[in-house]
Amino acid sequence: MENKHSANTNVGNNSSTDNVSKVSETISDTFTDVKDATVEKLSDVKDAVVDKFTDIKDAAADKLSDAADKLSDAKDAAADKLSDAKDAVVDKFTDIKDAAADKLSGAKDAVVDKFTDIKDATADKLSDAKDAVVDKFTDTKDAAADKLSDAKDAAADKLSDAKEAVADKWSDIKDAVKK
Repeated sequence: MENKHSANTNVGNNSSTDNVSKVSETISDTFTDVKDATVEKLSDVKDAVVDKFTDIKDAAADKLSDAADKLSDAKDAAADKLSDAKDAVVDKFTDIKDAAADKLSGAKDAVVDKFTDIKDATADKLSDAKDAVVDKFTDTKDAAADKLSDAKDAAADKLSDAKEAVADKWSDIKDAVKK
C-alpha cells in the first residue's frame, strides 16, 4: 500500500510513537498480568474441584467397602445358621433312628427270651409234648422274627425317606440362599 502522508512521517511523531509504545506495553503487561492471575485462579479452582471429587470418590469407595463387608458378614452368619439348623435336623433324625433301632432290638430280645422260657418250661414238663411245642415255638419265633424284620425294614425305609426329604429341603434352602 502506498503511504498517502508525506514522505517524512516520523518527524514530530517520535513522542507519539513513544507514547503509543508505552501504552501498548502497559496494555500488554496488564493483559499478561490478568491472564496470569486468571490462569492461577483457574488452576486453584481446578485443584479445589479435583480435591473435592477425590474426597467424594474416596468416601463412596469407603461406603461401598463397608457395605460389601456387612453383606459378607450377613452371608456368613446366614450360612452358619443354616449349617447349625441342618446339623440339628440331622442329629434329631439320627437320635430317632437310634431310638427306634434300640426299641426294635429290645423288643426282639424280649420276645426271643419269652419264647425260650416257654420252651424250657414245656420241655421239662412233657417230653411227648416237647416236639409239638418246639415245632410251634419255632414257627412262632420265625413268624415273630419275620414281623420284627419287616417292622425294622419299614422303619428303616421311613427313616431313609425322611432323610431324603430333609436333604431335599436342605438343598432347596441352600439354593434359595445362593440366589
